[in-house]
Amino acid sequence: MPSRTRLKSSLFLLLMLFIAAATGCVNIKPVSTSYLHDYIQEHDDFWQFAGEQSGVRIRCFFSLSQDSNLYFFDADLYDAGIVPVFIEIENIRLDSVRWTWPDVEIKTDQWRLEPVAEGQLREAVFKKYGIDSYTENDLEQFDNSFGELLMSEIDIGEGEKITGVIYFKGGRFHPGMMNSPMMIMGNVWIGDRKAKLVFRLNRL
Repeated sequence: MPSRTRLKSSLFLLLMLFIAAATGCVNIKPVSTSYLHDYIQEHDDFWQFAGEQSGVRIRCFFSLSQDSNLYFFDADLYDAGIVPVFIEIENIRLDSVRWTWPDVEIKTDQWRLEPVAEGQLREAVFKKYGIDSYTENDLEQFDNSFGELLMSEIDIGEGEKITGVIYFKGGRFHPGMMNSPMMIMGNVWIGDRKAKLVFRLNRL
């Protein structure tokens, strides 16, 4: 028969587990931007596609496998209907390049991907993992951690580059649709001129 002290300890542990379940716990956390930058520096073959338009270079990695999703995002975003695309944008012009999310899309021969906001991303992930109990702090931490990676805007001078992630709505998108992809960025300011940049992405 367990001792009274042991019984009290067991009851206390059960109580703590109950409180944790009742108050919610969203234990999903992607890598940080600093970790991502270090990882890309250490893996020369990270990028899958590249393109250039009007003195702006772009490189992309479509995170479609379960392994890469779990590694970088701690959740299978692709299976949740989200296509995360890692993007590096480099300005090789003599003037600045500015752009603000969400005026961007990716087109293939068979599909069109549109960006999703943080709220839509959170809703998709919570639905996939059956998360229906959480606190305001849980929501804030989730949005902040995924938002840290989000490429929401760029403002880069000559020779500068920026790296981040844009989350796209996947739907029925699958790797077999990766023929001749294009990334289209509207509402781009090159110096004092407004432009739309169309990047034809070639495999590296």
